[in-house]
Amino acid sequence: MTLFEEKDRTRRTPRRAGEPCFDFYDSSGRDPYIVYRDLVNGWIGEFPSGEQLDLVSRMKNRNDAQYEQALAEIVTYVALRRLGHEVEIHPACPHPTNRPDFLVRSGSGEILAFVEVTSFGPDVRTVARDNREAAIYNGLETVNLPPGWLLGYEVRTHGQSAPSVAKLKSEVEQWARNECGDDPRVSPRRTFGAQDWEFDLTLLGGFNKEKSYERKIGAAMTGLRSVSPHLDLRVALENKGRKYGIQETPYLIVVADCKGSIPVGDHVEDALIDGLFGSPSVRFRRLADGQHGDLRRSDG
Repeated sequence: MTLFEEKDRTRRTPRRAGEPCFDFYDSSGRDPYIVYRDLVNGWIGEFPSGEQLDLVSRMKNRNDAQYEQALAEIVTYVALRRLGHEVEIHPACPHPTNRPDFLVRSGSGEILAFVEVTSFGPDVRTVARDNREAAIYNGLETVNLPPGWLLGYEVRTHGQSAPSVAKLKSEVEQWARNECGDDPRVSPRRTFGAQDWEFDLTLLGGFNKEKSYERKIGAAMTGLRSVSPHLDLRVALENKGRKYGIQETPYLIVVADCKGSIPVGDHVEDALIDGLFGSPSVRFRRLADGQHGDLRRSDG
């Protein structure tokens, strides 16, 4: 069974805001995604036929968290096999009903470890908010602007409602007709309200007047967010650490970051250490030489 079927794909445009992973990967005709589809289909084909249906179903349900979790399981399974190990799927374990993802054996049949794949991602409120914003953002991408002009976009206030995109577009188009002049160095800016949402929009000139732009947002500020990768990692590990009652056999938990929380490079190690051994803190000693010592909280 394959995830991506053979069909003609002519789409060249980037992924739209809020577009599910599967929908984009399944529709893009660009060369990198042809390679991607072939790889994923090949990996799924390495699973027993009984497991392929579950993986494909989860990845097609238009829920990015399900897609990414399933992909993490696929990559882990394939990587273990590439290392020459035998991998049993959903093996029996000390728990009477729960089963981990994999049992890994050496090429000679020796048990090496149980492996569980888990993940963490944005909470449901954040996903719902982003989906509401995506409908507005995609609507503003299609506004009619004078030739050579695009929009700058920033959310001032995230609302709980789903406002009329058609009404907002009409207001923006009228504003653009009134404000876009001959000098592209002048960038009119205005705050628009749509029910309980507020947006700061800027008219950006100086673009090619002969070109028809499919997407009208030329610059977007996505805002800031606070991340605590060690906390996300710690929760994921705690949820799986005692689930199967595994004690005698090595137990490996693979955690996939589906939130974009863990920075790359050395910060991966930092997040792991802080998650396992406790959050770092600083104790200031009142000494004449100004020494200070590093401590860890007992929350690891």
